[in-house]
Amino acid sequence: MKILFIEPCYFNFGGYFRAINICTALSKKGFSIDLLLPSDKKFFWKIRKTKINENLTMYELPRFYINFFVQGRILRGFIATLFGIFKKYDIVHAAMPVEFESNIPALILKIFGKKIVMDWDDRFEDGVFSGNKILHMYLRLCEHGMPKIIKNYCVANDVLGDLAKEYGANNIISIINGVNLDQVKVLDKKQSRKKLELDNETKYLLTFGNTFSEERIFLLFKTLNYIFSLDKNTKIICTLNPNKILENKKIKKFFNSKYLDRFINVNYIQPNDLGLYLSACDASVFIAGDDPKEKVCFPIRIGTYLCGETIIVMNDVNSEVNKILDKYKCMVIDKDLEKLAAKTVKMLYSPTIQSDLKKKVKLAKKELSYDNLVADLIGYYQKILND
Repeated sequence: MKILFIEPCYFNFGGYFRAINICTALSKKGFSIDLLLPSDKKFFWKIRKTKINENLTMYELPRFYINFFVQGRILRGFIATLFGIFKKYDIVHAAMPVEFESNIPALILKIFGKKIVMDWDDRFEDGVFSGNKILHMYLRLCEHGMPKIIKNYCVANDVLGDLAKEYGANNIISIINGVNLDQVKVLDKKQSRKKLELDNETKYLLTFGNTFSEERIFLLFKTLNYIFSLDKNTKIICTLNPNKILENKKIKKFFNSKYLDRFINVNYIQPNDLGLYLSACDASVFIAGDDPKEKVCFPIRIGTYLCGETIIVMNDVNSEVNKILDKYKCMVIDKDLEKLAAKTVKMLYSPTIQSDLKKKVKLAKKELSYDNLVADLIGYYQKILND
């Protein structure tokens, strides 16, 4: 089976990780995959071909970044269309219905009789652009309208699946943002701390990622304020500048500035260093907002945390990620942030609790791996081809 996978996010950002992980897992099963994505360079005028393995080829497409809205999306959409027309693919799997890179080829190639699967892993209608009336109309048109035309939908969780069905799709599969077992290597904690020049007696939490919305930041700092007030021996390794965050008056009101020395800001963690940081920390932290978009989001970093076999500290907002991880009981969780902080500190000083949670994390890591998850996707593709 030969598959064209179209991903609108550029190399090493956002949805790229979902795309590359699904494609890699499929390639391990013997499927031939061409993955199209934008270059990570702001100005790039070529099509660059990279052989990832014997079954997976990545094509980086032209990009000219003028601003967020003007960066060559329509051009990439038509290039993807040409790939679909002139190369023989059994399945075209296009990610994110709101993006021109995906919706242009999906609609045109459907006219040519191609088998199209739309991949929907995040909801944009109620997101950061909802205040812009024109943009909101466009996002709504794509998210509500595309399932009426493209009936095959691969979603990242059951909430998006229910929406896709409500909007008109009738052949739906849920493939969460799982665990890439090859992403990081779990290392010895003491050796990792030595390499990172961290103290062995301190309790370290870890948080990182590209998306820190204002509500996430607010709730994260509220949680940390509670944790730091309960335990003077806990620090957090992060990829954000706490001094800049405290310029927000809303956060400055409640956050005690004496805790600023508890932050270790590393700005950015290189992919090759993720194993070091995940192995060195006592737990990773993911605090989500309480809005519709957050509830359907299944953050890619959760799979990274699981791959590093770290205990996850998270608030309960009744999201899909909460529900899925609750099956494994592999996290420290509570709706109340003050109670969550108390549970976290208790865990940090209890080897018994840590040992129990670590076993459950390892089980979740294994069962939620992309290698396992794509078995259902393969059956889904075969059903489409046989219909």
